[in-house]
Amino acid sequence: MKYLGEYSITKNKETVIITDEGEYPIWVRDAEKHFSGFEKGEEIEDTELLITLACRRYIKKKAIRRLAAGDITKKALITKLCREKAFGTYPDRAWVEELIGKLEKAGYLDDKGYAKRYAEKCLDKLWGEVKVKGSMYEKGFERETVDEALESLNPDFTALAKEYIEKNLVGQDKDVIWRKLSSRGFFSDTITSALSGTQNAEC
Repeated sequence: MKYLGEYSITKNKETVIITDEGEYPIWVRDAEKHFSGFEKGEEIEDTELLITLACRRYIKKKAIRRLAAGDITKKALITKLCREKAFGTYPDRAWVEELIGKLEKAGYLDDKGYAKRYAEKCLDKLWGEVKVKGSMYEKGFERETVDEALESLNPDFTALAKEYIEKNLVGQDKDVIWRKLSSRGFFSDTITSALSGTQNAEC
């Protein structure tokens, strides 16, 4: 790979290294540290480093854009970024985890806050505990984070089951109610409690 020149994108703090195999945008500080003083036509020996730096710049910008788009869990974001291919290579997972750790410390990610908000949305849909937790695990929340969110909200799942019955299952027989509530993630003891306290269901 031969060095053919470079140009800067000041607003992005980037230097684009031009080679005979393509252009590689990297951070200005990386260009100054590793690729300063090259003459046109000079061979770039450490091409792997150049590609890695270009990939990392791309991944970091991708991470920030995704975070700006809305909530995402730390685990889900790491998985997404590790699957991103840039300049013919994938980022190193350890580096991605380190990057996301820094963004988390800077306040760009807040799994605990997001978990509470997401759990509230699930509860508003009158979901049972099994479905709420399952959905949160699918989103990438860690078990401890899920438990903390639900503990802070302290939902009354029996009351939620009763509310669902009264809104959607009035006049239905017991078997139908059981199937519906089970499919919404309510435990059997919760369904029993809800039925015993519901006057309008045909039990």
